[in-house]
Amino acid sequence: MAHWRFLVKYDGDIIKTTKRIIHALIVNRIKKHKPCVICIVGKSGEGKSNVGLFISDATYELEGIDFVDYVQPTVIMSAVEFGSKTRDILRSPELKKAFIIMIDEAKATVNSQDWATAVNRTIAMVNSLSRAIKPMAIIIVAQSLKDIDRATRETIDYYIKVTRDDDGGHAKIYEFWVDDRDLDRPKTKKRIVSGMIENEKGNIQPYQLNKITFGKVRKDVWNKYNGIMYEAKDKLIEAEFENLDRYMQDKYSNKEIERVVKIAEYLQESPEQINEYGTYKYGKWKLNKEFKTHFNLSDLQVKELQINLTKYLQGSKERNRFDGDVSLNEGQITEKIILGDTNEK
Repeated sequence: MAHWRFLVKYDGDIIKTTKRIIHALIVNRIKKHKPCVICIVGKSGEGKSNVGLFISDATYELEGIDFVDYVQPTVIMSAVEFGSKTRDILRSPELKKAFIIMIDEAKATVNSQDWATAVNRTIAMVNSLSRAIKPMAIIIVAQSLKDIDRATRETIDYYIKVTRDDDGGHAKIYEFWVDDRDLDRPKTKKRIVSGMIENEKGNIQPYQLNKITFGKVRKDVWNKYNGIMYEAKDKLIEAEFENLDRYMQDKYSNKEIERVVKIAEYLQESPEQINEYGTYKYGKWKLNKEFKTHFNLSDLQVKELQINLTKYLQGSKERNRFDGDVSLNEGQITEKIILGDTNEK
């Protein structure tokens, strides 16, 4: 049994027909006060972002709205924007007409775990608030459906797989549905979206979206998109430089180094201190984990302390000065532990 999702006219223009189909898929759900979740996937460079922008632009265009005015507040490209932009779209009077959120492939600017968490929470938020405030459509751009957890996948209405060939960009559009004939083991499945097209002669024919053509998004929209994309990446680069600055400051801060030197000198006072706080094996001294907290040391300070004491022990030829310690023949011993009662080998 076919599930018809659209009925549109074909007037000889493929791109206009694509716009009408996309508009019907989204708006038919919105008018029923249901959220519409669309996931766009494809390999890098296949044109996923273009398809996402095209869908938004086409849907707004047929609603009499210029998407150029809404690119900046509705396209999300950074983890820090997920909450604030979603909240503004749902509540801000200035964005009253906006009803589409596009979450671009933010894994380029945030790690996978943060990206997945943000996507899942955004979908959950929109799904829960859609009826109470206003129905929304969410477009998620990802490289793989695996980027979205299993529970969230079940909320996806349309799944678009994008490819590019010599003829341009194409896509297959699927819909998810739950096969619950076995109530104990329901399964989420997908099928090609089907609908009806009325041709120029007035004849209505069934049509499956197994190869739908998307045009290039308008230049004005693309320029706006590029602007926020570069801004998001600039913020990422700036954050990386700040992290590098903090790392270098920690590494080369005089106070931090002075503290490590003082601790090293304190431990060198007697072999018992060195034995108590760490272990010397295979030519390296390592601080015991429990004493990292005792000394309140950072990871970087621990590393510096271990380097300091390793060099000290490797270069020490006067171990007899340590109470109970005598010279060790390093050529005969492969594992060396500085102990107060070590016997000469």
